[in-house]
Amino acid sequence: MIVVSNDRIYYSLVVALICSAVAVRIISLPAIADDMPNFYLPWYNYIVDHGGFLALKYNIGLYTPPNYYLLAAVSYLNGSVKTLYLIKSVPMIFDLISAFIIYRLIRLHYGEGRPATLSALVFLNLPAVVLEGVYWGQYDIIFVTFMLSTALALLEGKTKLALVWFGVAVSFKLPAVFLLPLIAILVLNRRISLLELFISPLAYLAMMLPAILVGRPFFETLLVYFHQFDYAQLLVEDAPNPYVIAKRLHFLTYKAGVAIGLVVAMSSTVGAIFLLRSRIVMTSARRLLLGAAFFTTLAPYLLPKMHDRYIFSGDVFAFAYTAVTPRAWPLVVLFEAATLLAYSKVLWWFHHGPDFGLIPMTGAMLLLIALIWQTPASTEERTRAGIRLG
Repeated sequence: MIVVSNDRIYYSLVVALICSAVAVRIISLPAIADDMPNFYLPWYNYIVDHGGFLALKYNIGLYTPPNYYLLAAVSYLNGSVKTLYLIKSVPMIFDLISAFIIYRLIRLHYGEGRPATLSALVFLNLPAVVLEGVYWGQYDIIFVTFMLSTALALLEGKTKLALVWFGVAVSFKLPAVFLLPLIAILVLNRRISLLELFISPLAYLAMMLPAILVGRPFFETLLVYFHQFDYAQLLVEDAPNPYVIAKRLHFLTYKAGVAIGLVVAMSSTVGAIFLLRSRIVMTSARRLLLGAAFFTTLAPYLLPKMHDRYIFSGDVFAFAYTAVTPRAWPLVVLFEAATLLAYSKVLWWFHHGPDFGLIPMTGAMLLLIALIWQTPASTEERTRAGIRLG
């Protein structure tokens, strides 16, 4: 983010960005996309009809219990505010929390508030953030908020807290594991010990306890993600990745594509972990955010069965990285274009949107590779090679 020293220009930008963020949310609030009548509204009504938090003992839907805790919380205002607005209030609140974390991340880098304030306000105006939350009503911003919290805690040297936030992020949505390779690098660099890794599963368990305590079966609650894998047997679920080509040309069966895709994604990720080990440094905002942006983009680009919204975390981290590296601004442009095209199928019935979205998404992936290639290795991290037990 470019530093603005002129007071008049700075305060004018602040006012304009605040007004814009508020205006787009007011305009978007009444919008109803497919998932709202098919999922969120039925879930909300089920919770209301079954006693609020007491409804959590039932298998309400595809998501993990923590997502329904938030729906249950707003359900106690049922009747006082329009239901649609209550449901959408959750992602709007997390938009603000994420913006505050962005502010703190950028302030750590610059050491002063102005670029951090502008970055946070621009974040609230990003098309991807507006469409994901207040327009579409999706809850992906929640797990992304905790992924951002993980990055912030790492930069502050609070590794145990970072692992707590990571476990919380995974408890909301499985795509939070896209940040796992970054954690693996920190383990290899002795920044995180093997024993400390148990913090994340414990945080995950803690997030599941409220549902278990009100009566939901223990193992059903803990293993909810295992029941999701075969929910939709599609090679790609509208994500702008290379599998859209395979889907259109029908040259890969579902089983073959999933098997090949998992092998390619896993081997590429493991290789990247070892190749980038000395380039990703938790004491540098620029390096850490670049690593986070790279891995949260690599996973949905190479994995099969990816949903259109799974690129969202990469979009957010790409923006955070660009805020501390202004020369990388094309990265944000490419990501926003890919996001708009990926979402256009559901939001505006442009059925070839994800296909065209592959072009800017590939551009973003290549640009991230180039940026990492240009980042010199850290001598300090090279000398820290090894794994620490405790």
